[in-house]
Amino acid sequence: RNWQLIIAQLRDPDRFLYIGELNRAQLIDDSLQLARAGHLNYSVALNLTTYLAEEVSYLPWEAAFPGLGFLNTMLKKMPIYDKFKGYFLHLIYKLYQETGFIDRHTDEQLLIYKRVEVLRLACDLGHEDCVKNAVLQFQHWRSSPNPDKNNPVSPNLKSTIYCTALREGGQAEWDFAWERYLNANVGSEKALILQALGCTRETWILSR
Repeated sequence: RNWQLIIAQLRDPDRFLYIGELNRAQLIDDSLQLARAGHLNYSVALNLTTYLAEEVSYLPWEAAFPGLGFLNTMLKKMPIYDKFKGYFLHLIYKLYQETGFIDRHTDEQLLIYKRVEVLRLACDLGHEDCVKNAVLQFQHWRSSPNPDKNNPVSPNLKSTIYCTALREGGQAEWDFAWERYLNANVGSEKALILQALGCTRETWILSR
């Protein structure tokens, strides 16, 4: 009964802000954690997340991303995944529009944090604009006269852009990333590229 009252207030666009940002984050975290542990029906937790379609504050989304990411991973090979994917894309629509894809030097830190997380989930879900921009930025890198010294990809977004581009691309993209991995002198960059190399759908490339 208490959960239903909370959900009713959160789903009212005129009333959900009466619950403080930190408290909204705690409610999301509690519901998703309890559901994952089997102490709360997932229908209740997911019902609570419906209000996120109107949420743009950082803390509630910071609480939501791990739980939604876990569900996204667990459901990918299940017949119902397409329905959940559509639901997740609906939830992040407003936040994606608010954050945008491009990092700017004038961005506040919280906006940068939000962008990193929403783009990671959006591109993984196949969000059309996210995938298009990720592939485009990777192509700009490939077009650089000296890609080992001039990388136009935003440092904050490298993980998402590398993985998305390699997942959507083929052998040419993979071979380019592999060459960058071999030539990289910075450990963190090598680790990012190595992780992204495993994102390809062309599994035969990995077994060459």
